[in-house]
Amino acid sequence: MIEVILHDNRIATDGNVRLEPTPEQWAPVPHFKERKHSGKGLTAYCEYTDQGLSYRLEVEPEGENGFRIAVDLDHPLPAALVGKAGFNLDFLPTAYFVSVV
Repeated sequence: MIEVILHDNRIATDGNVRLEPTPEQWAPVPHFKERKHSGKGLTAYCEYTDQGLSYRLEVEPEGENGFRIAVDLDHPLPAALVGKAGFNLDFLPTAYFVSVV
């Protein structure tokens, strides 16, 4: 749901709540419900219907050059997901590689 674009380069992607610390290719992905702009920020509403987990991802500017990402659960985390579910954001170090020819 969340990607970070810096100077037209994607430097991070796949920012979302996942049900495993290191999700694999076939791991469940959340259902995206809707996205809303709120003031200077953005809120995405997502859910895992089978697991009874729904939440909001909120991104807002912070300070002069930063931003803050918050995960707000609609209900307490189901006991079966404690210690498993978490927010993942994959950084793309290849965006920083320089090719020398």
